Amino acid sequence: MADESEIRLFSITPPEIGRVESHKDLFVCRNGPTWEKLFMLTRPKESNAVAVVAVNPNGETVLNPVDFSYGPIPALSSITMQQAHSLWAVESDDSSRLSFNKPTYLLKSKTGEDFFLDLVFENDHLKKYRVRSTLLSSSPWSLVN
Repeated sequence: MADESEIRLFSITPPEIGRVESHKDLFVCRNGPTWEKLFMLTRPKESNAVAVVAVNPNGETVLNPVDFSYGPIPALSSITMQQAHSLWAVESDDSSRLSFNKPTYLLKSKTGEDFFLDLVFENDHLKKYRVRSTLLSSSPWSLVN
């Protein structure tokens, strides 16, 4: 398991992405899924990508989809509350956000739009999440497999 500083300093890298000419805003990951929208997210005032939000053509929002290089960042199915806090919290955040097993983190797109990650933990592992942003048409809860 990676230590918290490795998780905090790592920057997610995308796979090769090609634009589909007939659909101006549609992105295709080679040998992978097609995404209508793709957002690389950072902590406020930082530049390393700490989360990826993808929206498929059916409107489903996916946090940290397959085909990206996540390095030491744990899969959502195994991330603990402390690892999530290390990864997504601003360093000055009070650790009280960890209480009640339902933290919310503010992240920014590369163009500065706000994204909120609402998380629910059970037995110290992520059970479900919701991504909220004015750039997303809906914000349903998604279960973690």
